[in-house]
Amino acid sequence: NDAFQSTVGIGGSYGYHFSERFFLEVDGAKLFNFNTDATNNLINNFGVTPDLDDLNWYGEAHIGWSPIYGKLNFLKKEIVYFDTSLYTGGGATDASISGISPHLVFGIAQRLFLSKWVALRVDVKDQIVFRSSSNVSGSVRNVFGINAGFSFFLPLR
Repeated sequence: NDAFQSTVGIGGSYGYHFSERFFLEVDGAKLFNFNTDATNNLINNFGVTPDLDDLNWYGEAHIGWSPIYGKLNFLKKEIVYFDTSLYTGGGATDASISGISPHLVFGIAQRLFLSKWVALRVDVKDQIVFRSSSNVSGSVRNVFGINAGFSFFLPLR
């Protein structure tokens, strides 16, 4: 959601479900930033470089709730189980100019179970970063992200 940069990350999370509906989770990622065409146009054609506060990494902890469980009939041949979760929490974000700043996170996750021990997971989340550095404009940065990956359930059964 930044006009001047695209960010891609590699990360992971670990969750503990203490009931069918409630869970705790820790999450983190290393982030890589790429200039958009708008930034390259400003640099190459106008000699202007926008203020870019590159994100380096984040780490966070969540508490979550899974209010929706269900199953889908896939092509009248296979039943696919799913659940939807809501979560909130906090953490820290590191950026090149503003340094380490605290953030709040709100998210929704969708899991499609591929077997008893693996699921496809897609998260949509919003991190509200409270920057404390005077070297950047704006004290709050809103980082919206879409994450995709696999969930593995241990122990394997």
